[in-house]
Amino acid sequence: MRHKQLRAFHRVAVEGSFTRAAERLSLTQPALTVQVRNLEKEYGVRLFDRQGHQVVLTDQGRELFDLTQQLFALEDRIRDSLSSNSSELTGKLLIGVDNPFVALPLIAEYQHRFPSVEIELSSGSSQQIWQDLLQERIDMALITEPRDDPRLQRIVLNETHLLVAAPATPEWCAQERISLHDLKALPLISREAGSNTQRLVDRVAAQLKIRLNYKFTLGSRELVKEAVAAGLGIGFVMSGEAGVDPRLHFMNLEQAEETRSDYLLYRVNDRHRKVITAMLQVLGGRYAV
Repeated sequence: MRHKQLRAFHRVAVEGSFTRAAERLSLTQPALTVQVRNLEKEYGVRLFDRQGHQVVLTDQGRELFDLTQQLFALEDRIRDSLSSNSSELTGKLLIGVDNPFVALPLIAEYQHRFPSVEIELSSGSSQQIWQDLLQERIDMALITEPRDDPRLQRIVLNETHLLVAAPATPEWCAQERISLHDLKALPLISREAGSNTQRLVDRVAAQLKIRLNYKFTLGSRELVKEAVAAGLGIGFVMSGEAGVDPRLHFMNLEQAEETRSDYLLYRVNDRHRKVITAMLQVLGGRYAV
C-alpha cells in the first residue's frame, strides 16, 4: 500500500468521479484508475461500485474513507506544525458561499490580517456548498440556516429577514412595507427549487392561504435583482443579500417577521488547521454552536 494509492482512492471518494479526481490531482484518468485498482488488487477488496460515470463506495470503501479523512486531516496538522516557525501564516483557504454580501467583508478582514494566505472563493446554492464542504472540495462554508450535522461546526454570523424587491420608481419608493395580499395579483419572480428564500416566501403564502402569481423562475439572487430592475416583476431577497442598488427599492414584508441566520461552517476534523483557527481569530468571541 502506497501513499499515492490512498490519495488517489480518497480523491475519487470525495469527488464521486474518476474524471474529476484525476483533474484535481493533475493526473491522467488511466493513471489514477491504475492506482485505485492496484490498491484493490493488493488487498483483494472492492472499494467502489462503478455505475456509468459515477462511482459509489462499497462498505469496505466507506470504512477506508473514514480512515483516509483522518489521515489527511492529520497530514494538514503536521504540515502546520512544521511550518510553525514561520512568522507569517501561509497556505490556502477554500471558501464556498451562498451569500457573497455577507462573505466578502469577512474575507477582506481575513486577508488584511493574514495577507500570505491564498483565498479561493466559490459560490453556489446552499445545497451545493453544503455538499462541497462535506466532500472536502472546500475548507469552510457560509450558508443560511444549515441543518445540524455532527461532522461540522457552525458559527452564527448574523441575522437576516425577508425583503420585497421592486423597481426604484416613485410609486414603489413611497412604500416601506407591503403585504402578500398586495402582491398576489402582480407578476412575481421565483427562486429555484431548494432556495432558502423561496421556501420562506412559500411558507408565508401557505400560512395566509395566498396563491402567488409567478411569471419567472431564476437561479440566483443576482438574476432576480437584475430581472426586477428590468421591470420583469417583483422579487424577494433576504436583507443580508440586498446590497445597495439605486435601481431597486426594498420593502419589509408584512407577516414575515421570521429571521434567518447566516452561519460559517467547517469540518470538525479540521478544527486544528491554522488557516481555520485564523478565521476563528477574525471572528473574535463568536463560538461554534
